[in-house]
Amino acid sequence: MSTTASTMRMIGVADAAYYAPQIAAEQLGFFADEGIALEYDGGSDRAGLSVAMERGDFDVVLGGLWRPMRRLLDGRPMRVFGQVNEQCDLLLFARQPRELFDWSALEGGIFLHATGGAPSPWFALRHLLRIKGVSLERMRLIPQLPVDESLRMFREGYGELLEIGDLDAGSALLDEGLHQVACWREDIGRLPWSVYYATPELVDARRPQLVALMRALHRAQRWLEGRPTGELAELVQRHFPARPAAEVEAVVGAYRGQRVWSSSPRVDRGAAGRWSAILAAAGWLSRPVEPDELVDDEIAALAVEGVGG
Repeated sequence: MSTTASTMRMIGVADAAYYAPQIAAEQLGFFADEGIALEYDGGSDRAGLSVAMERGDFDVVLGGLWRPMRRLLDGRPMRVFGQVNEQCDLLLFARQPRELFDWSALEGGIFLHATGGAPSPWFALRHLLRIKGVSLERMRLIPQLPVDESLRMFREGYGELLEIGDLDAGSALLDEGLHQVACWREDIGRLPWSVYYATPELVDARRPQLVALMRALHRAQRWLEGRPTGELAELVQRHFPARPAAEVEAVVGAYRGQRVWSSSPRVDRGAAGRWSAILAAAGWLSRPVEPDELVDDEIAALAVEGVGG
């Protein structure tokens, strides 16, 4: 335990229940125990997360692996040193239970895509639909409608598939007439979805502090594994007090059921390579990025060793 706090300025794409391990580390005092005073800004940045870090406003980014992959190919390499999530955060809803849902019925159908802010969910969805044998060219996409409007229209019978994410999905999860029809982990496999990264210079200069940051995260990851959903939901609700408790618990339960949270801060290199190939096939990357070009394994390894597994 450190007696002198080291400030760590972090920017992320959102402040969300999806980041429950980080919320738990903050709420339970694990960052403080490790001597880290975390200043987290989940409001994103119009110039982009990496740009906000590069201009010196932040030390670390929490976001999609697709960003540092692209920055590497643009000649601005980053170092990825930790992982918090290994699944897409968006939830897909239909009116039939998953076991009865006929993916071929989406041909010519309407898809309400109520999320925005990053292209990666769209790339994952394209890959999922391809696996399911659904032709995107024959679907009608309605993008970026407000969430409440999308939910209302879908409940009234408009569209065959609805995509929403995180706490916005709470009321849909409580609606007995709507059903999740995709399990990302089962349908397309594990993906290093949300990772921690920084410039190579900062990683070298503040390696002990980054190890402490990941050690606190890993303590929270281990804490999550042994706690019932209700207890975790109560902790997340304290972070989002304005949200209805039932909706928070429904979202936390859905994410736990999908096994979105990584059990370790180590970046899964095999999954990273597979995600890179998907992004290259989608046209986001000019070529697949090899994990060796991007991932620093030592920080997470030392963090796990420090916690004891």
